[in-house]
Amino acid sequence: MHTTNLTKLLGIELPLIQAPMAGGYTTPVLVASVSNTGGLGSLAASLLKPEEIAAEAAAIRALTRAPFAINLFVPEATPTVSDAELKAAADALEPIAKELGIEPPRPIRAPVVEFNAQLEAVLEARPAVVSFVMGVPPSDVVNRILAAGIKLIGTATNEAEAQALATAGVEVLVAQGSEAGGHRGTFLPAPADRMLGAFPLVQQLVRAFELPVIAAGGIMNGRGIAAALANGAQAVQLGSVFMLAREAGTPPELRTALIELRNAPSVISCVFTGKPARVIRNRFVEMMDQPGIPILPWPHQGPLTVTLRRAALKQGRREFMFLLAGQGAPFIQSMPAGSMIREFLGDYRSAVKQLGL
Repeated sequence: MHTTNLTKLLGIELPLIQAPMAGGYTTPVLVASVSNTGGLGSLAASLLKPEEIAAEAAAIRALTRAPFAINLFVPEATPTVSDAELKAAADALEPIAKELGIEPPRPIRAPVVEFNAQLEAVLEARPAVVSFVMGVPPSDVVNRILAAGIKLIGTATNEAEAQALATAGVEVLVAQGSEAGGHRGTFLPAPADRMLGAFPLVQQLVRAFELPVIAAGGIMNGRGIAAALANGAQAVQLGSVFMLAREAGTPPELRTALIELRNAPSVISCVFTGKPARVIRNRFVEMMDQPGIPILPWPHQGPLTVTLRRAALKQGRREFMFLLAGQGAPFIQSMPAGSMIREFLGDYRSAVKQLGL
């Protein structure tokens, strides 16, 4: 793969970034493996406590001298929900709890995220890159990160979000297409989310901004990387493809489910956490994504469903699992991350040669 202005800016050899995937998937071994192979590994730290961020960053540094990134969610105002709304949402989950043979979820409120403490831990760790999703980082956060000599990446799903990030001082834009697995980073949605695909979004952002753009969503091999770069992206960000990497923290039961269901359709749904996420459609989605079923806004829905998700995973009940995966899920492979990237390189070279580029 050829170098770009972005690979030079980030100090990496390949225009390839492993997406941060919150929930324990991005282990230090996975992050280091991607970085050691020439890409940029990313630690998902949004759900980690400050001391966990410090420990994970230290573990990555023990495995690589190459640059890596740490990702955080942008803090947002927590919506107010009443006790009655909490109870109604918890009650709606009782049929699933009954099928799993566990106690119905209690109507609990989401814990407060210690963003400032998380940020301090990230700055102390001094990664080469800090990336954000779900919004625009506050100006003081932007200033502190840049003053520390750390490169700053923001995530956009439309041009308005990209403009807000560029105005705030973000140095690089991730164009997250609607194909991408996991939570959508939307924070300034149009009246109806237009669900732009990665390539149309990349072309829009490249045309509108001078900042480097990273393509994300549905890119699963070297041919997809070649196409993204041909569309104007200076790098790609891959997530779902690494979920079955040997080094990923994906639990065995979830690995089996993803392999056996990878050809199943994926949909955008809020039923698990209250925030739109691309997941493999299963009975949990079908039962809860119905008119009249109360779904609380992020971050309140997640604590209500977490016991159900854990029970489904423990029991191997894939019909109730939280199966985060993008539209490229049929191409997921189980192999070491380094081997995967080397395979991408071969595919990329073949595609470039075939097209005579």
